[in-house]
Amino acid sequence: ALPISASYWMHTIPSDRAPRLDRDTKDGATIHFAIESDPGDLVFDGKVSRGTAAGTYAFKPKKAFADEAGKLLKEDLSNNDLLDLSFSDISLNYIRDIVGAGIDARLKTILRLRNHGVKSAEAKEFAASGFNNADDIVRFRDHGVKSDLARDAKQLGFVKDAEGVVKMRDHGIDAAYLKAWKEAGFQLTSDDLVRLRNNGLKADYAAAWKKAGYNLSPEELIRARNFGVPSDFAAALGAAGNKPTIDEAIRMRQFGVDAKYFRAIRDLNAAYTVEDIVKFRQHGVPAEYVSGIKIAGRPAVDAQTIIDLRNRGVSAETARKLRQ
Repeated sequence: ALPISASYWMHTIPSDRAPRLDRDTKDGATIHFAIESDPGDLVFDGKVSRGTAAGTYAFKPKKAFADEAGKLLKEDLSNNDLLDLSFSDISLNYIRDIVGAGIDARLKTILRLRNHGVKSAEAKEFAASGFNNADDIVRFRDHGVKSDLARDAKQLGFVKDAEGVVKMRDHGIDAAYLKAWKEAGFQLTSDDLVRLRNNGLKADYAAAWKKAGYNLSPEELIRARNFGVPSDFAAALGAAGNKPTIDEAIRMRQFGVDAKYFRAIRDLNAAYTVEDIVKFRQHGVPAEYVSGIKIAGRPAVDAQTIIDLRNRGVSAETARKLRQ
């Protein structure tokens, strides 16, 4: 065993790495066991006192590992370095995988990746996705980012750096959410997606507006959604000859105009404005009343006249006879 100059009293080793001691462990019994690892073996000697074992350990570094790992990491490894690697149970294959993935690996990098629970397969997937910086990979691991999210976020053009990926993950965005927006024909930033996700927006809602001929910004989509404008309203508006703006759509929705009512009024007279339709709804004028007054081949009655007739209790049949 070679001497170790640093203090390692803060290190802990998972119990599953230590052998099970089936022999006598009563007070006064001696304890001896070893924990093997690629960088070297930890040999423990101690005694049992009041049900607790305590003692010392010696570290036996492996020169072959030090030479090979040193070449991969491009630095000379001391006994203390090997002890760090042993405590973290880092194998030569782990180092090979990390270096082979194109990650700029050094001793501290390897230790940080391993101590944050980054598996070599996971690191290789992130590197293949275009994120080969160890600090980025550690952040991904700490924030629960999956490799498919990192890959799709970058390949689909939603992000340029790891910060955007982490931000999306922290707000509950997964790879499927990204793909849905891309398939809907939207090119968005990570900040756009976060705002949309936080406001409960789904890609199919935005796609309905796009299909209806509206090219809405994320802010406009959020406003429409927050004011309760349903996606079927988009289709009704898009089919209208004089297509309302998104602000007009929100105003109609605020006054209880739904897709069916809007379509019915516009089918009777495309010249009726959004304000006319809102006033009809405010005064309780049903579409059937407007239809009952209409006479083929005759000019349409203006909205205010219809409202006045309705408010005075004149039936649609009576109003129609008066017009004839």
